[in-house]
This record gives sequence, structure tokens and C-alpha cells, in this order.
Amino acid sequence: LYNGEHIDTVYDNDEIMPKQNRIIVAYLRVSTDEQSVAMQRKYLEHKMKTDGINISKVVWIEEKEGVSASKNPKMTDRTEGRVLHEKLLRGELKVIYAYKLDRLFRDTAEGLTFAKLCKKLGTDIFTMETPMGVCDENGFILLTMHFMMAEVEVMKLSTRTTGGMDVQRDSGGVTTSAVFGWDVMELINEDGSPLIENDKVVKTVVP
Repeated sequence: LYNGEHIDTVYDNDEIMPKQNRIIVAYLRVSTDEQSVAMQRKYLEHKMKTDGINISKVVWIEEKEGVSASKNPKMTDRTEGRVLHEKLLRGELKVIYAYKLDRLFRDTAEGLTFAKLCKKLGTDIFTMETPMGVCDENGFILLTMHFMMAEVEVMKLSTRTTGGMDVQRDSGGVTTSAVFGWDVMELINEDGSPLIENDKVVKTVVP
């Protein structure tokens, strides 16, 4: 929906909303339902007050459920992300605020493509890593570097997770829920109490 060819050909028209009428949005996202957007909201409110923004006029766009940016790399893969993207395409957005760039994207290519679209439409992006925006050269360089760092961190996390699961499997541990033909059993001590290691009940799979 926002590849390079689309950016270059579709937006040069007179239907884009006049810049003085554009709105400011704040985008909030967590990866799991157990996490909270409270810290993100608190930071953004402080940042916007510092920038002289009337917070009462800011449109808050919050993913209602935990959404992984690794599994949903495009903004349009997410329920509220689609709302944000549609507002952007209609030329409604003046600025997008987000706590950090990885709240927007974890994939470098998707992040840069979206940022180029924002620049094309005159929409700036403010985050903790890009406090001065990304519409000038220095801001765009910072954005590029941080998107790449975020993607590398995802790769490292995947490697650590896979390695940990391999070790757990080799030791007879469980890395999945019960599947057809197998049961997940908790191991117990001689006195019948659960076997605890690293603050977790040790489990194994049995046919």
C-alpha cells in the first residue's frame, strides 16, 4: 500500500488537506496484552507539552490489544495502524508522535518506506530517538540508524529464544503446549511438591 512507485505517483493532487488544518496524532502500541501503554502516554504528554502542543486536541491512536511489530511489520497489518495509515493517505496528519521508533516499526524497509511517505506528504515523526523530527536530513539519518538497530535487536532476540529452546529441549524440558499424542507433565520432588528451577515449575513431555 505504500511502495516507492505509489509514493511517487499518487499524491500530487489538490485533495490533500491544507497544512494548517492537519491534526497531530500520538500512536501507542505494546507487543503483548500483559504490557501497558501508560509509560508511553506519560512520556508523550510531557514531550508534547514541552513542544507547546495543546494535548486536548491530539488524536490518540492506541492498539487495543498487544500487537507484535515483528509479526505485523506493516502499519496496515494492525487494526489501529490502518486507521493511522488511512489518515496519512488522506493528508490529515501534521505530526505523528510515538514513544520510540520501534513502536512504529521493527522492520527497517517498512519503516523507511513509511517515513519517506510521511516526508512526501509533509507529515513529520517525533519520537524519543528523533526529538527534532525526521523531515530534515539529520533527522532522517537518525531514523535510518535506529530502525536498523531495532531490527538487529529483533534478530538477536530470535537467536536467544531459539538457543534457549534448544537447550530446554535437550534437557527434556517443554517448549510447547500439549499436542496430539503427548502430555505435558509437571515434575515433582520425592515429597510430592513441584520441582522448581529458576523460579519456574519444571515440566516435561511424555507420550
